Amino acid sequence: MSPTKLLSVRGLRRALDRTMPLFLVVIACNLLTHVATVTAGVASAWAVTAAVMGRPASDLATPALIVAVAVAARALFSWLESWLSHDLSFQMMSRIRGWIFEAIARLAPHGLQGRKVGDVATTSLTDSEALEIFYAHSSIYIVSAIITTPVLWAPLAYLSPAAALAILPILLATALVPLALRGAARRTGREVRGVVAELGAEVREDMGAVREIVGFGLTEERLARVRALDQRLAQLNRRTIRRAGLESAVGGIAAVACSLVTAGVLAAGGIDRSWLAPAITLAALIPAPILQWIGMTKHYGTTREAAVRIEALLNAEPPVRRDGQKVITGPADLTCEDVAFSWPGAHLTRPTIDGVSFEVPAGSAVAIAGSSGAGKSSLAALLAHHVEPATGIIRMGGIDLGEVSAASLAATLGTVPQDAYLFAATVRDNLALALEEDPSEAELWRVLEAAKASDIVHRLPSGLDTPIGDGGVGLSGGERQRLALARALLRDPRVLILDEAVSQLDVSTEHEVSAAIAAMSTTRTTLVIAHRLSTLLSAREILVLADGRLVGRGTHDELLDSCPAYHALVAHQLAARR
Repeated sequence: MSPTKLLSVRGLRRALDRTMPLFLVVIACNLLTHVATVTAGVASAWAVTAAVMGRPASDLATPALIVAVAVAARALFSWLESWLSHDLSFQMMSRIRGWIFEAIARLAPHGLQGRKVGDVATTSLTDSEALEIFYAHSSIYIVSAIITTPVLWAPLAYLSPAAALAILPILLATALVPLALRGAARRTGREVRGVVAELGAEVREDMGAVREIVGFGLTEERLARVRALDQRLAQLNRRTIRRAGLESAVGGIAAVACSLVTAGVLAAGGIDRSWLAPAITLAALIPAPILQWIGMTKHYGTTREAAVRIEALLNAEPPVRRDGQKVITGPADLTCEDVAFSWPGAHLTRPTIDGVSFEVPAGSAVAIAGSSGAGKSSLAALLAHHVEPATGIIRMGGIDLGEVSAASLAATLGTVPQDAYLFAATVRDNLALALEEDPSEAELWRVLEAAKASDIVHRLPSGLDTPIGDGGVGLSGGERQRLALARALLRDPRVLILDEAVSQLDVSTEHEVSAAIAAMSTTRTTLVIAHRLSTLLSAREILVLADGRLVGRGTHDELLDSCPAYHALVAHQLAARR
């Protein structure tokens, strides 16, 4: 979605899109509901007047019939409006959340850095609900008020032009009330959405860190923070309710004022007494569409702030281009040409990756070594096209990564981070993630054997069909890493990047996994980001990073003699073992 204001007319048109016919039908139902309500009220006043004036019973038949038809019509159109507006509401909710998910996918993973997970979740859930209120309800009442009020005002203008003109200032003043209070509503809404987001982030963080909270005895402290936020939210909601009460009172005053002004004008004008009560009733009901709109303005502040928060996500610049069209075919080599990169807002004196150039032939296995902060994970993010270099070019299979289609890159590249996520699903579902067709049992066990994870699954109560908790709860770090590695191998990528993906395995298991991966494909290009000595010793070739620069390349023995940074890294690990 291109940058746009969600609460503008253009934003409304874009949001409605294919649902515009349904939107117009709901407006029509709302208009007809008001017309039927006014008709029933005016006909009732007509019947009462006829009865009071002693008219024969036959004269009551027509207004009675009109009342019956109008009440039935009101019930029908009110029901249709409720049904269709809820249908519209659910469609709008789906569309808004689709926009948000597309934005998250476009920004992920590194474009979401600096945003709390709970904050993004709040935007996806509660902010989308707040925005849906505008699209599927408030906007309908605004348009309906603009159309319906003149429709209801016209009969009064026919009966008494003077009375119709007399109540115009009241109608205009009533419509201006929510506009006058808009500033206060916006401030309150900004605070409400901020507190809701903070509360969501707090609860999400507490759920993820529950063991640490209990272990360090922080339960009461964290509960106190949640209670404080909840109390603040209740205070803000009370402020919103008070403002809504004021707006509602103004609406009631407007209806009474229209009645009194009309009564005064008609009494002075000498209108036929039989039309006095119907005309006054009509005048009292004319503000109804405006009052319905006013009833929704209590949501204005939260809706406005929700739109701002969603706009910030939708209009955020993605960290990489995803509009490439080229397809990688055949074995894929990797090439970096004078690549430089810095993380946004890092404020470093030198780039995180500084002029790095190298080539990894297809089918090669290369380790990338360096001390903490050398730029290993940043280089992995660049190679996986999670971020783009500030200067230089990265090619995969001879094609600039920025020109490769997202589908081709996903089919070619597999990445296993140190903290790979496992979903709250079965082992089978976790392994088959993103595969177009269900894999066979033999394929699943083959990759599990390669990742040395088959024994893990055999121990589970239902094997492959055993549910795994959210994030792999109940599994050790090494077990989660092996399952994540098996998942990546199942896709049979031509390029595999392991970012500390075996850091929690013991040395013997790590060597077995490395040998099994190498045996599975002789054309796969494998990069292993590592700092453990055991990983480096088993690598055929090592690239050494220091302060974001490539300072060495060769085998373990060659680098010990020729690369001081590598020698220092190995010496540090050997000293740590003593």
